[in-house]
This record gives sequence, C-alpha cells and structure tokens, in this order.
Amino acid sequence: MTNRPIRPAQIGSEPASPCVKVCEVDRSAGLCRGCGRTLAEISAWFGASAAQKHAILLAVRDRAQSVSIKST
Repeated sequence: MTNRPIRPAQIGSEPASPCVKVCEVDRSAGLCRGCGRTLAEISAWFGASAAQKHAILLAVRDRAQSVSIKST
C-alpha cells in the first residue's frame, strides 16, 4: 500500500479489491497475509459501499505501518 492520501474525488469511485490471491490468515495478527485485511473486512467488502471500501483500504494502510504479518 502507498502512503498517498485519498482525494475527496476518489471517495465516490469504486476502489479495486486489495486481494492479491494469497489468502492465508496470520493467526497471531488476525490478518490476511496477502492483503492485510481482517476476516471481517474481507467478508464486508462485497456488500460495502465505495466509501466503506475506501475506509477499509485506509485502515489496511494504517495497520500495515504498525503490524508485522509473518509468512510461513
């Protein structure tokens, strides 16, 4: 994820899924090793509005700066 801010014009646009097809959850962090989302965020993605998806992406970006996800 980049640290570029989300511009207001982007909020209404439909963001692409952050899924990178590496679907494995790090049990200690509770996050997907591929995209960095929680299981709740992954399951909410499909029914989420564009604004909710942007909020998830911001949470993933912020989390990535402070959490280490271990690979197996």
